[in-house]
Amino acid sequence: MNRYKLKAFSVASLFIGCLSNINATTPEYWSSMPYFCKSGAVFEGSASANITPEECNGSCDVDYDFDVDFLAAVSHQRLLINGSHRIKGDGAYYVSRNDDIYFYDSLGGYRGFDKSNSEGNAYLTYTFTDSRNHSSGPGQIWVMKDISSSTPMCSKKEVLFQNAPQINNRSQPYSPSDNVATVNVEWIIDQYATAPNTANIYSKISVIATKVENRYATKKEVTITSLTGNRSINLYTPTTGLHEILVRINDGKYEAEKYLGTIYISGISSGGDDCFGTHCNSGGF
Repeated sequence: MNRYKLKAFSVASLFIGCLSNINATTPEYWSSMPYFCKSGAVFEGSASANITPEECNGSCDVDYDFDVDFLAAVSHQRLLINGSHRIKGDGAYYVSRNDDIYFYDSLGGYRGFDKSNSEGNAYLTYTFTDSRNHSSGPGQIWVMKDISSSTPMCSKKEVLFQNAPQINNRSQPYSPSDNVATVNVEWIIDQYATAPNTANIYSKISVIATKVENRYATKKEVTITSLTGNRSINLYTPTTGLHEILVRINDGKYEAEKYLGTIYISGISSGGDDCFGTHCNSGGF
């Protein structure tokens, strides 16, 4: 009886061991960033150039010995949650051809892979969905190769994840007087966006009125300094008639826009009403 139990236990142990080996060599196994992953460029072998990985900062243009391998995660510093971005796995020129490069981030773990090209580089474009309720703030992306190894090559980059700017209007635009369109704009800017964290860069809101008949457009742009708020914006239009109203917001890097419908603007035309053709699209700004 004990003999059969021992045999069953041995088979079960072997099965579990096989599963562990399979899991350790699959891309999903590394969906949590490994402790050995390094910031910036990662080298294996001996480099002929007199540099360190930290000095590369994700982009090294130097000569290598042909026995050196190299990998670096390259991306924008700020990445938009639910936005599409292209991430680069930067490899050694003529050394890392046709390697499988695996892409990860702290929002969703494993994202996919690409084979490196003749220059040693691999690319993956994907939507940064947030499956871990990470929300905005500091995070990481990382790229890996040779994942069957106990310590694969792994390069990481510290990034900031942010939400897109938002326009939340509860009222419709209107024309309070001749040649004027009024829009009440409510907005939300992510605290990790570019403008709130960078000197001399400001978030902006634009109101654009486009005459339906000939597409002549007029724009007014205002600067905002708070993350949330509301503001009434008056836009003078040299044209009269039916106009489409669009509001656009920019947080220093990313934009969003919202179409608010059409309004009729009365008054006296002082230009633009006789404009027809593609050159009218930029009329007024």
